[in-house]
Amino acid sequence: MVVIHTNGLHEVAFNYCGCSRAIPQHLQLMRRRFYPASQMVIRTCASFEVLDILHKFSLTTKASTFDFYRAIEKLTSDSGLAVPSYRCRVLSRILLQWRHLKLLKWSGRAHDPAGVDATLPGQLALRCPSCPYQGINLSDEWEDSPPEKRSVVFGLVKFACSNNAYSYLYMPFICMDANFRLKNQLVSNYSQDPGLGIGWAYMLPRQPYEDYVLSQAKDEDVSYHC
Repeated sequence: MVVIHTNGLHEVAFNYCGCSRAIPQHLQLMRRRFYPASQMVIRTCASFEVLDILHKFSLTTKASTFDFYRAIEKLTSDSGLAVPSYRCRVLSRILLQWRHLKLLKWSGRAHDPAGVDATLPGQLALRCPSCPYQGINLSDEWEDSPPEKRSVVFGLVKFACSNNAYSYLYMPFICMDANFRLKNQLVSNYSQDPGLGIGWAYMLPRQPYEDYVLSQAKDEDVSYHC
């Protein structure tokens, strides 16, 4: 079996437990901190250490999974004479599942008796820590507080509250900004590159969004100029 680790790609022989109480082979590998590329005929696996590093690199650098895999190839053999078998697509598939499982774990979905399938849209998204939430970082008596406590000073300008509006001290800010990572959502087609947990975090479910866009499209929105 080919094992992808932080110091290269290695061919390792595994002997699985075959007693009467043996668990499936892919679970045996995961208990030894190896993530299998399949649950049927396992020929490739990646260590948890390399998946942790690659996950952090994808969030903090501009390097792609392909660049990271090429570096692992160079660590395996830098002479160019003994190039290991190509496992980049397999590593990308493992990493996709790894990120999904990590997101579910961090959100505590394993503690739900209904399981992962009971996850609601947006339930895996993280709340903004600076926005006010009643019962978390906002007192229960905030609506009854006097005006001098509901106003806040920004520089030389003081925003006081009126009868129908509260000050900026208890108001969340919602803004829009360019998100260049949205280009990662551009895939060839969803049948060959399906997403895991679409709509469970920050992106809307694909089908309702596309139906809404089509319902709002007009002939004037279509440009016929090249």
